[in-house]
Amino acid sequence: MLFCALLTSCSLFKEEVKTPMLLAGDTPQVTLFNKEGEEVQLYRGTEVLISEKEKKIEDVVYKKAYYGEDELYILPEYLCTDPAEVVRETTVYPQYTTMLYESETGARIRDFLPTGTELEVIGYSGLSDGEVDRYKVRYEGQEGYVKRIEVGTTKTEWPMPEVHKGREDQWGGGNAWDPEYPDLPKLKGPKTVMPDEVRALYLNRATPGNLDGYLELAAQSDINAFVIDIKESDGVGYESDVVKEFSPTAYEYALFDKETYIEAVKKCHDAGLYVIGRIVTFKDDPLVADHPEYALADKNTGQPIMIAGSYWPSPFVTEVKEYNVLLAIEAIEEIGFDEIQFDYVRFPDRIDSIADRIDFRNEKGLSKIQGIYNFLMYARSEIHERGAYLAADVFGEASESYVTAYGQYWPCISGVVDVISAMPYPNHFSPHAYGISEVVWTVPGQLLDRWGQDVVIRQSETINPAKVRTWLQCFDAMQEPETAYDVNMINEQIDALYKNGLDDGYMTWNAPSNLTRYWNYVSAFRARR
Repeated sequence: MLFCALLTSCSLFKEEVKTPMLLAGDTPQVTLFNKEGEEVQLYRGTEVLISEKEKKIEDVVYKKAYYGEDELYILPEYLCTDPAEVVRETTVYPQYTTMLYESETGARIRDFLPTGTELEVIGYSGLSDGEVDRYKVRYEGQEGYVKRIEVGTTKTEWPMPEVHKGREDQWGGGNAWDPEYPDLPKLKGPKTVMPDEVRALYLNRATPGNLDGYLELAAQSDINAFVIDIKESDGVGYESDVVKEFSPTAYEYALFDKETYIEAVKKCHDAGLYVIGRIVTFKDDPLVADHPEYALADKNTGQPIMIAGSYWPSPFVTEVKEYNVLLAIEAIEEIGFDEIQFDYVRFPDRIDSIADRIDFRNEKGLSKIQGIYNFLMYARSEIHERGAYLAADVFGEASESYVTAYGQYWPCISGVVDVISAMPYPNHFSPHAYGISEVVWTVPGQLLDRWGQDVVIRQSETINPAKVRTWLQCFDAMQEPETAYDVNMINEQIDALYKNGLDDGYMTWNAPSNLTRYWNYVSAFRARR
């Protein structure tokens, strides 16, 4: 009898067995209950200790769980032991055009994915507060990764705003790659806050080795930013590791070592200047020399075709997009640029007359605007992730309501980037554009006033539009009648833009970055807000 009593006593004090397990689910938080029946939310992936004891409530069996000092209850289906099973989503859908990445981290891509594409989830990478960083997915026989912030568990549709209907025939609508109009947020939490009014000098890639004169001019005026070339159509400014990989020819003839650019950007920052890095994108002679297979080519010969005196990598080629985005990432992370501005984000102008001769390397049959849009969406994702702003240059013609022949459409571009920078150089307009009686480059204020009215309309057609920061003509008009552009001409342009509310700033286009000329304009470089 005593032995039996001891056995009973031991069983009463038998230690409760607790097994470590992980919370799992198809949402970032998993619901548990405390002893009072109140809900408790914990992140999936959280480790809890599960007792062998169970509790039955209304025929539903709950497992007893311990989290710290808390005693909780959870349904067994929300538990697992394998970290790979923590995330239970089976299908995700891009919420807007997004990228299929090669790996768990990094910016290299395999493909682009249109909005609403059904993606089978086969894994994930990264887990913080229950949220994954990227999903591993399967798509049309390919496996890759998508960023969690760019996909959802339900399909999203972005209906075309009424104002754009009737224009879609210009890009051959009717497929999943039609231009879309998502409400994309602009950059939040930048590493450097953009000035409300950016007043920037353009500095070509020869200037970083000798900035002192430009810094002095900025100190003697209200200039608060520099646009510094990183890559031009004929070469690069510094010995970039990215350039070395993609375009050894450009690397060989880089003007400076990387350290020179790092020091130049630091000097600008020390002087309180905001620093913009300009990258010429789809016009690149050295890249085509190294990779003729990337270029717009002659259908008959298969050889790269020269257009307007240059060779043009195709905006449809993934490697071309990768090159420019990876270069932008390097410029942000290693050189210190606050903003990346892509120029020549377009196909060659006046291309229609020879389009039948050209192999565009367009394997998916996309429209030109979709090729440009895809690139900017990719650039936006990577540049924003690193806390920098994204800008894109467009021709002055982009202020019109139509899609240009070279693939620029204001509402599509302004909706993606943080800054849209048009180039309405009076020298580039027809003599009596907009019905102006005087030759327009002799009256730049009248021209930009009229042009600015169209920009205001285009911005009103854009969902969450970008800031408008315009390029000024800071060079003489060489057409008849030849017109010297003095400080009055600069003031006329700025006044006309600001009159139309296009007062986010301006940049000075003078290809040689002529310091003497800039000093002649210095009285125009003043804050106007």
